[in-house]
Amino acid sequence: MGKTKLAAFIALYELMQADRIIWCVAPTYGLAEKVFKEVLEWRNKYLSEILKVSVHTQEIRNVIANSILKMKSTDVPVSLKGEGLDLIIGDEVGDWKKETWDRYLEPNLIQTRKHGKTGRAFLIGNANYFGSEWHKLCETKGFDRFTYRLPTAYEDVNGKIRSNNPTIVSDEILQKLHEEKDVKVWRQEYLADFVASQGVVFDNIIECASGRFEEPKDDRFYYIGVDLGRVQDFSVITVIDSKTFNIVYWEKFKDIDYVFQKKRILAVIRRFGSDHTKTILDQTGLGQPILDDLQREG
Repeated sequence: MGKTKLAAFIALYELMQADRIIWCVAPTYGLAEKVFKEVLEWRNKYLSEILKVSVHTQEIRNVIANSILKMKSTDVPVSLKGEGLDLIIGDEVGDWKKETWDRYLEPNLIQTRKHGKTGRAFLIGNANYFGSEWHKLCETKGFDRFTYRLPTAYEDVNGKIRSNNPTIVSDEILQKLHEEKDVKVWRQEYLADFVASQGVVFDNIIECASGRFEEPKDDRFYYIGVDLGRVQDFSVITVIDSKTFNIVYWEKFKDIDYVFQKKRILAVIRRFGSDHTKTILDQTGLGQPILDDLQREG
């Protein structure tokens, strides 16, 4: 729909200002080149005397204004730390590695730059699944940010599929795709809609999970689910009332030795336990020895 060309124009406009550092960031260098090549095309036509290109370092430098545009990849997020930036052009943000924006890129924008303002970002990408980091970023509101969604297609009053940009994608092709594609894929890829279950295993989790924390009741028994993690993943304990199916207790923790994890798991089981309570524990990986220890504890 032309968002890459718009991103390139914004990058070029910033490059023509004085003392600017601009990054073009994408999941791979190949994807970052999409914006970069658009800037190069304009540079080659009109600005070759001002903008100098380094293929080796993958950058364009404005030799008069002392500004620079660099290509960056999110393959190794830690490599993105530590440089104050005036502008980040982010492409295919939905495919960035987890925490790339929060931990590594956004901190580069917070310091006041030579022109007296903090850095800015222009982020583009296709919608992915509801609840993803990209979705949360798009939903965050504030006086200094906005989100604009541009669907490829829409449905007219007669129920026909129409293109928002027929010069690029025709109505006929979109109508055919609408008939062929899974409804979730269609909504995500062509309607710019974050789909609740695209990319996840279970549907409608948020809608189904209900209830509030409650004290154990003598006339109830509970299902207790335990999923074990330690370094990369959280350990999670979930307690569900067998009568209402509400979640009445839930906690997660990580970076805790298994000796202490077992104590916390046992405390929850004993708190909600009865003759009919059922505890289900993930036995994969290190789960089996933890299960054996808990069974020995009764």
